[in-house]
Amino acid sequence: MDDVAAFFAGLRATRHTLHAHPEASFKEFKTQDFLEAYLVSESHIPLENIKRVATTGTTDMNELAPRLTLSPSLGLVVDIHGPTEGAKSTTALTCIAFRADMDGLPMTEHNPHLSYQSTADQCAHMCGHDGHMTTLLGFATLVQSHRHLLPPHTTVRLLFQPAEEGHFGAVAMIKAGCLDGVDEIYG
Repeated sequence: MDDVAAFFAGLRATRHTLHAHPEASFKEFKTQDFLEAYLVSESHIPLENIKRVATTGTTDMNELAPRLTLSPSLGLVVDIHGPTEGAKSTTALTCIAFRADMDGLPMTEHNPHLSYQSTADQCAHMCGHDGHMTTLLGFATLVQSHRHLLPPHTTVRLLFQPAEEGHFGAVAMIKAGCLDGVDEIYG
């Protein structure tokens, strides 16, 4: 039980860190670095199973597509593979994906009673993206540590999506191929 309590205490601390350091759409640079470092050091996912994807562009809210001004790839696609031994199931899904959004909202947080209140000027996680990312990080840790229980030749894909708040981050990730081969997606 101590291990379980420590695991959840660590996730709580992770959420507080993410909450205190939000980044707006197209600017999730430190968030991406933090998530990648966590996935490697805490979830023990090999770096070669983590891809930076989803080059996004700055947008005008009156346009229906990103402009040509591109930012670096801010999304993450993480593949956790099941065993490669054994017969491939004809009934099991080959790849299931789970998604979390990364960006904060362009607003100032006024919660001085929280020790983890946003430290960013005009940016805050006020609709749960810090919790979504933390949940997916915890899920990554659990799936990675039990990947031997997955059906043979299957993959659990984790998607950390930038620019979710109306800024075409999902479109950029789809164009980058993050849904290629995915049978179902949740999140």
